[in-house]
Amino acid sequence: MGAGRDVMHTVGRWASVIVLVAVMILFWGSPLLWPLKIFVVLLHELSHLLALVLTGGHPNAISLSPEQGGVMVGTGGWRLLVLNAGYLGSLIWGLALLAVANRTRLVPHFLRAMGLGLGLVTIIWMRPVLGFGFFYGLAVGILLFALGARVSAAAGAALLRVIGLFSCLYAVIDIQLDVLTGRGGVSDASMLAELTHVPAMVWGVGWCLVALVILYLFRRTVIGG
Repeated sequence: MGAGRDVMHTVGRWASVIVLVAVMILFWGSPLLWPLKIFVVLLHELSHLLALVLTGGHPNAISLSPEQGGVMVGTGGWRLLVLNAGYLGSLIWGLALLAVANRTRLVPHFLRAMGLGLGLVTIIWMRPVLGFGFFYGLAVGILLFALGARVSAAAGAALLRVIGLFSCLYAVIDIQLDVLTGRGGVSDASMLAELTHVPAMVWGVGWCLVALVILYLFRRTVIGG
């Protein structure tokens, strides 16, 4: 009986994940998801920034656009790692949010810390000052901090779960759109191709494979186990 309940519990968790992801894909073009898409772009650029700092570089600025574009500008650092950090960083951020959501008592502290961190990043590095990214970053930072102080831990965990799953999904879809379907324009993959002489398509396929392996290894985190 106990084993049967465990199986049913696991099946139920997988079903909830599949339904939520299906809803996200169904409404992918809806304006309702636009704030989440910009948030994941911010996490993408923040991943570049962290990789730059960790490899001894100096970040100069981050910028965001309403069209879901983003740029991180800096000097120094290990460029190979910095360029790889964007898409995979979005995926890792998503898993981190899911991991916190699975530990409900940590959620209020995490929301406040993340809100404060994003606010500081925005003030220090987001450019142009008083531009779209600046106002978006401040608004999100204030909102997350307020949610951490006001909402219940369970509600905060549900929010982090939605954002975490969306970040994982967006990372994979963005790789496909930027690289595998040839959306064009300058991308992390095209810059890596220029740096290493390895085709952008190879980088895109590699990121997809790594993403699938990571999601498989951390499947219990994804379903909330």
